[in-house]
Amino acid sequence: MKRSSVVTAMVLGVSILTSEAMFAAPLAVHTPVHAMFGRDKLVKFNLRNTTDAPIKVKAGDTEMTLPPGKDVAVKLAIGAQIVVQEASTHYTEGTVVTTVSSALSDATVKLN
Repeated sequence: MKRSSVVTAMVLGVSILTSEAMFAAPLAVHTPVHAMFGRDKLVKFNLRNTTDAPIKVKAGDTEMTLPPGKDVAVKLAIGAQIVVQEASTHYTEGTVVTTVSSALSDATVKLN
């Protein structure tokens, strides 16, 4: 009877130690963290000027003119802002049109 309790205690102890070792992280595996977090995620969407005059905007670091009634494809990093550069009858200078987020993916932003 004492032999079986000793064997049972040893098996229980070994199983507790091996279960922790199974979930431990290996030490020699190289994980490239910069490869996952180094790039900005880009969002592709369209800007449409529905007014009757061209509108000058700054999309991220790029200045562009949106012709009336036309779609312009834009690809920007998340968090970038689209800001009006020149005042017009519909917008004042410095107005933030939108801030890029993942919700804008494959959408069209209309400037009225």
